[in-house]
Amino acid sequence: MERETGTFTQERERVETVRREEEKSMYAMAGGSATEALLGAGAVVLSILGLLNILPQYMASISVIALGAALLIGGGALAARFSRAVSAAEPSTAAEAVQGGVAMQALAGAAVVVLGILALLGTMPATLLAISLIVIGGGSLLSSSAIARVNTVIARTTGRSEMTSGAAGIDVIVGLGAIVLGILALAGFNPATLILVGTLSLGAGLLLSGSALAGRAMSMFAR
Repeated sequence: MERETGTFTQERERVETVRREEEKSMYAMAGGSATEALLGAGAVVLSILGLLNILPQYMASISVIALGAALLIGGGALAARFSRAVSAAEPSTAAEAVQGGVAMQALAGAAVVVLGILALLGTMPATLLAISLIVIGGGSLLSSSAIARVNTVIARTTGRSEMTSGAAGIDVIVGLGAIVLGILALAGFNPATLILVGTLSLGAGLLLSGSALAGRAMSMFAR
């Protein structure tokens, strides 16, 4: 009898520990995604001001820095959310995918922040900002691809989806557009305008996807 009582107590403690960890990961994802959305909104506002010819170079540089920071924060939010789900699904396959996606997203974010700071200081701003668009677009494509693979594995294993497919689709479309605009800007086709249009679209994409992910996290937490 005492053994059964002890087993029941241990099981209840284990369930409570799992629940607390789940809550922490949900809060981390919701907070990170909300911050990502806010940074995206900031990039949208700055890009519009730049397109209105209000200090366009500075607005574009600050927008790029905000977008790079959003990539870094978004990668941390994804890592927090997938840490348990991946280990519960197929560690050998899913863990590699999510680690690669998060690592690429963090690397791209850090590189973009550095490029944005250099451009803000006046070091070849047009070239560095155009390269930043390409890097952000590439990082978005790679991370969304990894996220889609992990989501497929988790959905097949656990029967539920951890991410919204719409958010990944937005990242793919906006990422491809940013790469095209960055290449055109590097080629010299009205780079100032193309860069600002690129940061505007990237900011809007982050705003939409971050809001979707934050909403998804909170809805799952409320269940």
